[in-house]
Amino acid sequence: GNKYQVTGTLIDRRIETASLVTLKIGEESNPKFLSIKVPTDFAGGNLNLQDEYTFLIEFNTDGLAVALDVKQL
Repeated sequence: GNKYQVTGTLIDRRIETASLVTLKIGEESNPKFLSIKVPTDFAGGNLNLQDEYTFLIEFNTDGLAVALDVKQL
């Protein structure tokens, strides 16, 4: 039930097939990558590769991050 906010650069999106995006977070010298499930009813608009976003996420019972909200920076 905990919610987290993560900010990073969108480096991959598979909205058409699995509704997953990958966000690169952290410093350029030591980046981390986080896959985020985007629900099918998500109304966040287009997600553009290489743009920065802040996602409000929650982890589901499988340990996968699920987007609750997104803002483009």
